[in-house]
Amino acid sequence: MTVKSRLLISHLIMFIVPIFMAGIVTAVMLAGALILSRGNNYLYLENISKCTRAAEISCHIFFHGNLEHPENSAGRWLISLLSPKQNLILFTKGKDPIYTYGNKDYLAQLSRIPPDSGWEERENGRTGTYIRAEDESFYYARKMTRKDTPYYFYFISNHVYRAYNPGDEAVEHLFETTMWSIGGIILLIILLTSRFPFLFYDPPHCPAAGNTEAGRDGSAGRKPFHPACPQGK
Repeated sequence: MTVKSRLLISHLIMFIVPIFMAGIVTAVMLAGALILSRGNNYLYLENISKCTRAAEISCHIFFHGNLEHPENSAGRWLISLLSPKQNLILFTKGKDPIYTYGNKDYLAQLSRIPPDSGWEERENGRTGTYIRAEDESFYYARKMTRKDTPYYFYFISNHVYRAYNPGDEAVEHLFETTMWSIGGIILLIILLTSRFPFLFYDPPHCPAAGNTEAGRDGSAGRKPFHPACPQGK
């Protein structure tokens, strides 16, 4: 095997192995999330920052998915991880609801969200956002206009500051397992990319001691030069 082919193999390994490991981590995390959702171990939002992230992710799923049939949006399974008792998600086309998830008892709280004329506007009024937190409730609303048709997304979460929930243990165990797996895979990637290429490397052998030959100038007793061998004085 030539040096060029060995270098090519080592570079391919350094490029493919991290991608392969990242794919394994992604598959494990997705499988864990699906098992978590099917086991009715829903995620409860503990603070306002988590509520904001959950609302923005859910909003992104709907606004960048199938607007006419949001139930067919690719990322809708992420929404199913949220507790249907703690949260309400409402997606409307104009004033007509086209998707609802969660606790419908919270629909009465929509009256606490002011009209979209009072929301923070962006992109020349084509989008608007409203965020408010009070007591133990969180309110999030966003408007987006597509082809002169307004779409509204509403997210309401109650009991944000709550006591321990039985589903937390499963969520924390999944998170810890995932983090340990990521750390182990990163260590394995470093090990493979730094040591594995040398399995294909056959270092050149130094000439045996005492093997001398005459130089170009006719002098005898000079050791032949080799770049991989230590040279004496």
